[in-house]
Amino acid sequence: MNFIEVTDNKILTDFYKNCKMEIEDDWVKLMNPIRSIGCIENGKIICAATISKRFNKTILDYIGVDKSLRGKGLGKELLEQILKNENEVYICAKNQGFFKSQGFIETEDSDLIKECLYCPQFNKNCFPRIMKRG
Repeated sequence: MNFIEVTDNKILTDFYKNCKMEIEDDWVKLMNPIRSIGCIENGKIICAATISKRFNKTILDYIGVDKSLRGKGLGKELLEQILKNENEVYICAKNQGFFKSQGFIETEDSDLIKECLYCPQFNKNCFPRIMKRG
């Protein structure tokens, strides 16, 4: 796959929403993203990932693959590309199984989990875990 930097936040927002991610229209102001990458096929974004800096940590805020392309290794490849120059990365993961298979381990981080505490889905139908790699 040919991964490129994605700088159009509207395109990213629409893609992440289509992937059923919880994302606000003003996420760029809230998350302080430092890098987003993705793949575009036939003029359409098919996968994307965004990392940010908050709490003096690198955080993988979003990673998504078009539903029709899941299960083909694209998410793993995307994850490796977005993290290749990062030493230690944190994520608030809903899908812990995927991230465990990619070398992430569960950890305690009160700063990151605080971001979830005010979400109406937290510990009702969303049970995220703080994980890190590196």
